[in-house]
Amino acid sequence: MIKTFFIAWGGLPWRKPLAMTSAFVTLVIISYSAFTGRDIPLNTSNLLIWFDTVILSWAYGTSAAEAIKNVKKE
Repeated sequence: MIKTFFIAWGGLPWRKPLAMTSAFVTLVIISYSAFTGRDIPLNTSNLLIWFDTVILSWAYGTSAAEAIKNVKKE
């Protein structure tokens, strides 16, 4: 099962696993903060803001560009 997961994960373009990892890390940090009642440290929140903004907008932007290219080809 683990081998199948990593084979499937490795078959994806790099931007998708990177975006999924970024979203998962953000979810874990925010969930931990919510469940423990502790604030997210300032440096961690700044990193989340920058990483999520850059990585997720890059992933969505390239996916949108690919979708537009595929529509124009047809």
